[in-house]
Amino acid sequence: MELDAVPQKFDMRPNSGGYGLNDLNVETLNAYRAIFNARNPDNLLISDTDEEFFTRIGALRKNENGNLVATNAAPLLFGNYLIIKESFPEYNLEYREQVSGSSRWDYRLDASSLTWSGNAFDFYRNLILMFNQNYLIVFL
Repeated sequence: MELDAVPQKFDMRPNSGGYGLNDLNVETLNAYRAIFNARNPDNLLISDTDEEFFTRIGALRKNENGNLVATNAAPLLFGNYLIIKESFPEYNLEYREQVSGSSRWDYRLDASSLTWSGNAFDFYRNLILMFNQNYLIVFL
């Protein structure tokens, strides 16, 4: 078929490490679903199991053996740092904020610290939380 001839985008391909849903960070998966459910209360995906939900959004897909595994994008968004580094050795996310001149930084979020998951979704959530707490913007 013509569709079979179209190469899959890298992020949608099954990961070569064979990682599945159980290898992803449960807290991150639950947080993503909670945000999705809150923003899409009428969406049919809300009643799906985790396996169905994450397959339908493209985080899981069947590999050449028919096993349901994470796509290449899934560990980046929902994985733990060490699993991400196995698939993407050059991966690193870091945010540093220097407000005072007395230290190297006043706030730092580094995926390699191993104090949090280190994935892109949690990186975004942590930064948004920090920005909302530290930078109150009042609209007139």
